[in-house]
Amino acid sequence: MLSQLGNEYWHNGKYADAENAYDEALGILPEYTLALVGKGQVRAAANDLETAAQYISKANARAPFTHNVILLGDVYTRLGNIDRASQQYGLAEDGEEKLGEFHDAHRVSLYWADKGVNLDAALEIAQADYKTQKDIYAADTLAWCLYKKGRLNEANAAIDEAMRLKTSDARILYHAGMIEIGLGNKAKGKNLLTTAIKLNPSFDLIQAENARSTLKGLS
Repeated sequence: MLSQLGNEYWHNGKYADAENAYDEALGILPEYTLALVGKGQVRAAANDLETAAQYISKANARAPFTHNVILLGDVYTRLGNIDRASQQYGLAEDGEEKLGEFHDAHRVSLYWADKGVNLDAALEIAQADYKTQKDIYAADTLAWCLYKKGRLNEANAAIDEAMRLKTSDARILYHAGMIEIGLGNKAKGKNLLTTAIKLNPSFDLIQAENARSTLKGLS
């Protein structure tokens, strides 16, 4: 419950409140994976990257979920430790072979789209996932993969589906903004990116920086 509360605070950019909730959870269960990762995220948001790596590594030693493996790779990327980052990204991409039950193909497809690699495979995974899930997160990943493939009108339709519930999620807003800019709607795109950064400035250690760079380019 405390970790879920921390996650809610995190998604709304309330990092101090999030960290307090994660700390309280860890005071009760020091090895609790969700709280360890949450603590790592807030430490990374504070640019305390070495501490972030310690917490996330500890979580991954117990349960190496794909999204947390990628998160640790992003922390190492920000630290400039390319070898360790590559090891984490490679582990995520190896999927079931290395991660077994902790493998998440959906998250790998999102990672590939972020990097602009293996886009055909990423889109295939996203399409299959959307057929079975039909939720806003599956629609968001599908939209992002279509955007990276240059299929902007289809991406726009998918991101509209992702935003239908008006969920406050900075990653979805970021994707929507980039798609609008790709369609030539720069003012709308700029507004969406600004909203994403305002909501959660560190929603993603890599993509949030790309959002800020894009906004600078639009100034």
